[in-house]
Amino acid sequence: MECVSRGLNPLTSFLVVVSRPESDGGLVLAATPLMKEVFGIQTGSRKFELPNDPRIIIAPPRMKYYLDINAQIRTIFLRYVPEEDFLPYSIDEVFFRCDKFS
Repeated sequence: MECVSRGLNPLTSFLVVVSRPESDGGLVLAATPLMKEVFGIQTGSRKFELPNDPRIIIAPPRMKYYLDINAQIRTIFLRYVPEEDFLPYSIDEVFFRCDKFS
């Protein structure tokens, strides 16, 4: 979401969302696939573990924005899936009950 909102491709960008980005102890809350593949940065890594590379974008979390987008996506899902079959797991993950369709 953070990459797309900045006009970046999440598959080709080096971006991390870091809590307290002003602090070396800030926690990586999200990392693009390239951050994981090239630098070994995972969710839960600390800011001080980030390499000094000019390609890396460090973004502060924007929870209200993420929740607003999540609500929009949920509205779309619920046009097609009954609410009792919509099982949110986290802000960016959802499962659907499929036993009615087998």
